[in-house]
Amino acid sequence: MKDVILTVFWIVFLMLGLPILILWIRDKISEPSQEEMEEYSRRFRERLMNPDFEAVAKYFRHTLPQAIVELYQNQEELMRGDFKIALSKDSSEDEQWYIGFYMPADAEAVQLTWPGVEKFFAFANDGCGNDYIVDPTLDDPPVKFHDHETGEIIHVCDTLSQFMTWSKFEVD
Repeated sequence: MKDVILTVFWIVFLMLGLPILILWIRDKISEPSQEEMEEYSRRFRERLMNPDFEAVAKYFRHTLPQAIVELYQNQEELMRGDFKIALSKDSSEDEQWYIGFYMPADAEAVQLTWPGVEKFFAFANDGCGNDYIVDPTLDDPPVKFHDHETGEIIHVCDTLSQFMTWSKFEVD
């Protein structure tokens, strides 16, 4: 009888306890702590507010367009997030573009890019890994949207300076 109880205990442990223990250990190893998340956010904001135009220009071997420089000089705009942008507030839903946050302009940012878009500068992100990109070798480059899952690049606006004048509004 004692052997049966011991066998049942080990079966229950292997079927329930071991998977729970493995999941608990995985969560402790893979999830960042609150302090790590706060440090990442602090560092991201610091990078966003302190662009390194020289490093970005060196990476692309070209001086950055004035429209990009102006965006990164507007710290109030850089802190904006979770909004839609469109030619006008009357634009249809499929003519509106969601921006989760702006991206830092530094050496780290230009080196962390999706394959196939290395020649573009990502200045904003939709929060799902898709970037708003421009060709930094053009004076006032067109804005494009890169879907990282499909690799598709969609034309958004003829120039970055025009894009930055579009209406911005809260997400419903």
